[in-house]
Amino acid sequence: MGEVTIVTAFFDIGRGNSSTLKRTNEQYFEYFKFWARMQNHVICYTNPAHVETVRAIRALFGLLERTTVIAIEDISALEPEIYASCIRVSSDKRFRASRLFYRALSNNAAYSYSMFLKHWCLADAQKRMGLCGTVAWLDFGFNHGGKTYPHPEDFDFLWCTDFPQDKIHVFALNNSYLKPLHLILRSLEDSMQGSIVIMDAALCAGLYAEMKQAFGAILSMGQLDDDQAVLCLAYQNNPGLFCVHHTYWHLGLKEHGGAHLRVKPGYGQQTPKWLVNYLRNCLRFTGKKIGFLLRFTKELAQMPVPLNCDEIGEGGHD
Repeated sequence: MGEVTIVTAFFDIGRGNSSTLKRTNEQYFEYFKFWARMQNHVICYTNPAHVETVRAIRALFGLLERTTVIAIEDISALEPEIYASCIRVSSDKRFRASRLFYRALSNNAAYSYSMFLKHWCLADAQKRMGLCGTVAWLDFGFNHGGKTYPHPEDFDFLWCTDFPQDKIHVFALNNSYLKPLHLILRSLEDSMQGSIVIMDAALCAGLYAEMKQAFGAILSMGQLDDDQAVLCLAYQNNPGLFCVHHTYWHLGLKEHGGAHLRVKPGYGQQTPKWLVNYLRNCLRFTGKKIGFLLRFTKELAQMPVPLNCDEIGEGGHD
């Protein structure tokens, strides 16, 4: 089994001031501290202001020599055309009106752009440091401070895997990543997990190329979403490049090299509490559909009407 090089990133996009899924910088650093005792080489991209914080957290566990922190002054300058497109789409009221979740976090340009940069970081780390062997992306906030694995001491291990090296290994909750893209973008149904991706280092550049093409296609449609939806389209465009593992959030680590990790009792199971939350979400989702129909009707009412019915179809669409 080969040792894994871990790539992660934390970019301050002001999420602490968000009204949707608010998380402060301090919360993210606590999340990172939870799993930062992993003995693998960790490459972390972050803003210059947070370099020493990341280094200090790894130093707590005597792992500073196994840590590389790369400062990025301005993330918008990494892919300026894509960033500009994210701003343009997110500012369009018609885009938000097309989404069932009008205030979804992934409607935010800075958030979805920063999620796209996960795969830029993977490709850059491989090129910059000449990485070889197995490389994995782990979200900086992976495990959300014990939501899946409640015992931080369990992360004190050297992660190794024996994945086939000719595929990019991704993890999905269900088969919804096979749905037509417009349905994925409208409903925001969870499927692909962006929190963990594993591959041979030689595939990092190819993954970024696929993700950049897919994200560009989504933006060209006047749409915007985070890395989960972009992964869905990248898979649909080139399924032979990927191996999809079906599992629940964050369990890919336990199932592929972290068998000793203890999972919170009842995690991912359909308990009575889970059923109550499911029914609540169904009612909430129904309300979102009604809101979507009202917004769509309002948008439709503002569209110009053809001069006469005979003109419809003359363009070859009858």
